[in-house]
Amino acid sequence: MTELNPAHGKVVALALATGDLITDNADIEENAEFYRIVINLGSEDEVKSGTRFLVFSLGKELTDPESGDNLGAFEIVKGVGKVTNLQVRMATLTSERTKTIQRPKNALAALSNISNYLNDTVSVEVSAPFLRPRVGDLVRLV
Repeated sequence: MTELNPAHGKVVALALATGDLITDNADIEENAEFYRIVINLGSEDEVKSGTRFLVFSLGKELTDPESGDNLGAFEIVKGVGKVTNLQVRMATLTSERTKTIQRPKNALAALSNISNYLNDTVSVEVSAPFLRPRVGDLVRLV
């Protein structure tokens, strides 16, 4: 396995919208979405509020087909998060991912389901969760 940079941290918990924490991957529901995760780096590690981290897991080791050199493990990116709560030995990251959705331009259309208005939509950027984060995923500074 590839040697990791000692500056890497790990995901130690996944935060539910209720504020409850999941610390065991066996407790994750199939379609659960996580907008916040907790990592094992904090202010004693010189992390600051607003610091951005890449969240990822390690995939398959890859080899250069021409030289045969080991290229290391492929990184499976789960997203980028920003520190929104900082403690001495841990920090909470909030997902910076976004997605575009279609919404009716007219608020009345959204409430009344009038078919004429449903085709009149606007694209809106909204927050998106991390992509299937797991306890034990890795993080590093962006």
